[in-house]
Order: sequence, then structure tokens, then C-alpha cells
Amino acid sequence: MKLAPLSDDNKTKIQEAMNKRYVPGNKALDLSDFGADKAFGGSSNAIGRLTDERVMDIVIDTIAEHLSDLQALNLSNNNLRTLRVFSKIVGKARNITILYLHQNKLAHSKELDTISKLTLVELKLEGNPFIANFKDGTNYARYVRYLIFARGDGSDL
Repeated sequence: MKLAPLSDDNKTKIQEAMNKRYVPGNKALDLSDFGADKAFGGSSNAIGRLTDERVMDIVIDTIAEHLSDLQALNLSNNNLRTLRVFSKIVGKARNITILYLHQNKLAHSKELDTISKLTLVELKLEGNPFIANFKDGTNYARYVRYLIFARGDGSDL
């Protein structure tokens, strides 16, 4: 079942909430716990839930159109189970070097394949279920370094 497109009013609210959370000096966008933003009334059925593909599409299109020089993006604490929709960001905001995905619901490290084309220097993943699959921090750090930091040295891990 295909969901109806979001209204122009919903799109405007999402973009206004994003605007309030953008820090131009750092080229950083903090979308942590985005669905609970006061702009959406803070309800659990908020129109800003990033788990809704339509919301994520608006976020990505807004970044592509107005924030293409974005360097840091915080998507923590959004109950994200997949990064499939988010993979569209790779071609639209190539300057992202810092990505926070901690405290989400990512169950498989395979989800990171969708962002592996970003040239990241910092990545936070703590609090995602897939991390329990690693017996110790060394294996986890080695895996992330291999997957994400192949072009850098991954020295922050």
C-alpha cells in the first residue's frame, strides 16, 4: 500500500524544523530525536518521524537543494531500522564527513553498505542492536574501519 504524499504544510514544518537545527558555522545539521521536535507538537505520531520514507525524502531533498555543503549530520535517536532510503544522500551531499547514527534500531551491519561511499572521518553507531554481534570493541572498530574508513586512516576509532 502506497502512502499518500505529505501535504505542503507538513513539508514546510519539516523544513522549518530542519532550519532551526542547522548550524551554518559548522555546516552541521542535528536531526537527533527529530520526530519529537516541538514544531511537530512533540507527539509520538509526529510528522517528523525519520522512519517514514516520505519524511526522509523531504529531508534528503532539502539537504540537496539548500545544504549541499553539509559536513556533519546527526540522525541519532530516531528509531531507524534501515538506511535504505537514506542512501540517496550519498549523491546529494558528498561533503558529509561526520555522521551520528547512535541509539537507533539498526539490526545489521549490512545497513552501513548504503553509506560506504561517503568519505567519513567520524561515525557513531553505539546503541544499535547489530553492535552486540561483535565480541569485543577491537573487532567492531576493525570492521567499521574496513567498511567506512577505507579512504582514511580511521584513527578516531
